[in-house]
Amino acid sequence: MKLRIALLLALGLLAGACAKKAEPPAVADRPALSAALGFRCLWWSEAQMEGLDPNAPPAKSTEVAIDHWEYTDPIGVPHPDTVDVLTELQNEGPGPAGNLRATLSLSWKVGPLDDPGAAAWGAATALQSVEGISLAAGKSRSLRVPIALAPTMEQLHAESRWPHALRVSLEVAGPTGGEPLLKIERDFPIQPGD
Repeated sequence: MKLRIALLLALGLLAGACAKKAEPPAVADRPALSAALGFRCLWWSEAQMEGLDPNAPPAKSTEVAIDHWEYTDPIGVPHPDTVDVLTELQNEGPGPAGNLRATLSLSWKVGPLDDPGAAAWGAATALQSVEGISLAAGKSRSLRVPIALAPTMEQLHAESRWPHALRVSLEVAGPTGGEPLLKIERDFPIQPGD
């Protein structure tokens, strides 16, 4: 009896091993991508700001990083009419990443001028799309797109509304489309003057 049970168990294990599902074919490894989004603008250098006449300022010639627009001090705090979105896409994997498509989109958070809490995000619109990006292992590529803030501010201000923030999104897709390989976003608050 014990021998019979042992034989049945052995046959059951053998049958289970034979019935094991075949493994699906290996899926190509996704590229190891990372990205950073930042905002840059031209502003006055420290030397230019010494004794600067805000009614007759010199040309802005120094590029600075900026994380928000704030109209509190017309000289010390940058509040440019245009900001550049600077995107750095990096291949952190051991092999090349090819035929990528990077798409930058923009949406505005708009609401009453005097009530930022009532502002809501609008639909995203495409800023730029770059196809055929190839990155060797350890290499990066920069994308730079200007965003004109002044026209949107002027238009909305005339309607007693304000663009309280903008949001830039980056989506990177592979050659076959499908799910994005990478998606990040960054907000840029815009504070009006008093």
